[in-house]
Amino acid sequence: MLRFWLALGESGPATEFLATFLPSAPEGSALQALPLYLYVDRYRRAERKDAVQLQWTDEGTVRDTVLRAFAHWQAALGTGVRWPVADESHLAHALWASRQRREAAEVFAAMAPFISMQPWQSLADRPGDLLRKAMAQSYAVAG
Repeated sequence: MLRFWLALGESGPATEFLATFLPSAPEGSALQALPLYLYVDRYRRAERKDAVQLQWTDEGTVRDTVLRAFAHWQAALGTGVRWPVADESHLAHALWASRQRREAAEVFAAMAPFISMQPWQSLADRPGDLLRKAMAQSYAVAG
């Protein structure tokens, strides 16, 4: 359903769908990554990228959602369940973009040696450069 609404360019119904069904998703469910796709889509569609880019650092709801997704990811790992690489990549990006670099490094490390070019290719003309920058900054903080 999320892809359907995003393909139509309608994030309102997608947001409502997530608000209705996400709370009932089981702990550790990769469904918790879905809001991260909405944030990337919001950025991708924005005319003023610089203003929307601040969503990850200035909006408390976004930061809370990112940290909640991280907690669910950790819960999944604790039970031996892995999220799809694309979902982990969205989580790593959201953590990095919201300046949760230590947590982003944890996700990057867990993903290795796999990587998804999403969301990076939706965010930059040179997605590989952005990904390398995110990884370097995250690992530098993590030590």
